[in-house]
Amino acid sequence: MESLHRMLMRTDYAIMKHIHSKAFAIGLTPGQPKILEFLYPDLETDQKTIAANCLIEQATVGSILLNMEKKGLIERFRKNGNRRSLYVKLTKEGKGKAEEMLEVFSAIDEEATKLLTIEEKKEVLVLLKKICEAVNGRC
Repeated sequence: MESLHRMLMRTDYAIMKHIHSKAFAIGLTPGQPKILEFLYPDLETDQKTIAANCLIEQATVGSILLNMEKKGLIERFRKNGNRRSLYVKLTKEGKGKAEEMLEVFSAIDEEATKLLTIEEKKEVLVLLKKICEAVNGRC
C-alpha cells in the first residue's frame, strides 16, 4: 500500500496540473486563481489576510497582486483613513475571471470524485480536514 504523503502528493499534483493548465488558458498565472476565488464576489481585504487564507507568503502575494492589478483584475485602495494597509477588491474583469475559475474548480472536483458515492465524497472531506488539523493544528 502506498504511503499517505505520497498519495496526497500525487493527487495534489494531478489536480494542480489541471487547474494551472486551465488558468493559463484564460490568462492567469499560478497563485492568481486562488486569490480570485478568495476575493469573489465582493470581499475587500488586505494583503496579509489574502496571504493567510490563500496559503501564500505575504511577499509573494504582493508580487501576484501587482501583476493582477496591471491586468485589471483587482484594484488596491486605502480604507477608513488607514495609511498603512492597502485593501484589495476585484474589478469587473476580475470577477469574470473568478467565475471562469470557479467553473474550473467545480469541474475538477467533479472529475476527481466521479468514482465516489455522495457519502464517500463527504467522508473524504471529513478525513482530509482531520488530517490537515493533525498536521497544522487547524484548517
